[in-house]
Amino acid sequence: MSPFFSYSAEMINVIKSTFSKSGHEGDFSWMITQPHHARTLFIFNDNEGEFYAHFKGGQHSCSSGGGNAAIRPYQCKPEPRAVGIPTGTYEQGPHYKGYSSLDEQVTRAIADSISQIDALLATGRYTDLAFSWNDERQNSVENFSILHKSCVITSLTKSLK
Repeated sequence: MSPFFSYSAEMINVIKSTFSKSGHEGDFSWMITQPHHARTLFIFNDNEGEFYAHFKGGQHSCSSGGGNAAIRPYQCKPEPRAVGIPTGTYEQGPHYKGYSSLDEQVTRAIADSISQIDALLATGRYTDLAFSWNDERQNSVENFSILHKSCVITSLTKSLK
């Protein structure tokens, strides 16, 4: 059993997904509609405001975002297929448009997103977990180097090697 999750890591196939072009593997908007990904939970980059609006059940539209956040509406389905992981804020400050350090705010946001992922995976509805990957940057979530430093995501990515 994983020290971070309430299920065995052997139960979940982790997919390091690299975007190369639309309509192919790596394009979350396309992948999420494919029958062979029917039991895949997709992790997309989200902004902290949208993440917490959904996480806390606040007012939000569940509208598509940019990049892989185009799949945001899938987190609002009765059986979610996607979950956001915050990568920064749109509020002025040190984390505007990207987390700049692993401070208390960022640690809390990551922990909250991991708990949401954990709860969804624990339902047993998913056999796969897909997240953006860039081999050149060795980032587990595209353009989000601080998350790579998270022991949870580092644990996930080590299991892939």
